[in-house]
Amino acid sequence: MRTDLVNDSGLPDGLAALYGVLFRPQGTFDAWGDEAPLGAAFFLLAALSVVLALALAPSGIGALVLTWAVLVGWLTFVWLLLSSLAYVVGSLLGGRGALPGVMGAVAFAFSPLMLLAPVGAWWWSGGPAVAVGVATLAVLLWWGHVLHAAVRGSMGLTSTQATLAILGAELAAVGIPAAYVLLLVLTLTLSLL
Repeated sequence: MRTDLVNDSGLPDGLAALYGVLFRPQGTFDAWGDEAPLGAAFFLLAALSVVLALALAPSGIGALVLTWAVLVGWLTFVWLLLSSLAYVVGSLLGGRGALPGVMGAVAFAFSPLMLLAPVGAWWWSGGPAVAVGVATLAVLLWWGHVLHAAVRGSMGLTSTQATLAILGAELAAVGIPAAYVLLLVLTLTLSLL
């Protein structure tokens, strides 16, 4: 892990990396370049799924296990889809990073989502819906900011290119299944004629 470039805080390397991602994302991802630690990224996603499951699951061990399983599947799917599509679009825009580095950076960019755990606990304890919604929106905006820094730093893109890579990835994630459904409907329609 390349925390030697960002660890001037006196914290252990893992905590320094997490601190850098959360509070100095652009400097951290620029220092890592396309060498974001992919192994630590797997651990981070697993820890994120456990923390969110503990906070968001209704009471009962069955609900906890089911919530955890859904979160693991969903986080893995979103991570793989978002990082691979951002890599493809970023490469088309002139990015020069390697796919494993982009995948590691995007996984680390999920770190702010850990804050959804206290927000979810606040919701379950009867917190006001408007305040919970504003807190959730703030966490999602922070995640977007860190994700932008991750794509930019891991692929060597400009700010505009990173924004376009993320938007292109999001559009492709929606557009590819929509095109598939449209082709399926057209094929079925033509087969009935």
